[in-house]
Amino acid sequence: RPPRFHAWGAGFAKALEALGACLFDYVTEIKTIEEDPEFARTFDVEGDDAHKFVFRFVDELLYRFTGESVACRTVSVNLRRAGPGGYAATVSTTGEKFDLTKHPQGTEVKAMTYSEMQIHGLEKEADGGNGKVDLFVIVDI
Repeated sequence: RPPRFHAWGAGFAKALEALGACLFDYVTEIKTIEEDPEFARTFDVEGDDAHKFVFRFVDELLYRFTGESVACRTVSVNLRRAGPGGYAATVSTTGEKFDLTKHPQGTEVKAMTYSEMQIHGLEKEADGGNGKVDLFVIVDI
């Protein structure tokens, strides 16, 4: 059975940040990653609905790791739009170049999947609340 990540936070943005930390702690030990300003990145993510948005969010983080060889220590999410009109955020990451002599090899993640993706608690946030949001995603290894 493929790995299932469960991340949560006080609101959608914090849950996404926790999901980013979960991903990088799975591919290496996040505590070994330092914050080198040279590898800080900012990018935008959009999705027509919450599931597409979460998929694209994780996919962008995977690109940082597999495409740019950057291991992220922190992931910060600034939601610009959330709701029936779609989702949009500016994401900022800090980290450093992945180096096997410094960073333990975790499990390689090949891709994000839609399989069994679950998002709980968004409806409370949409009603003006800031309750707990839970994210469940499965990745392909």
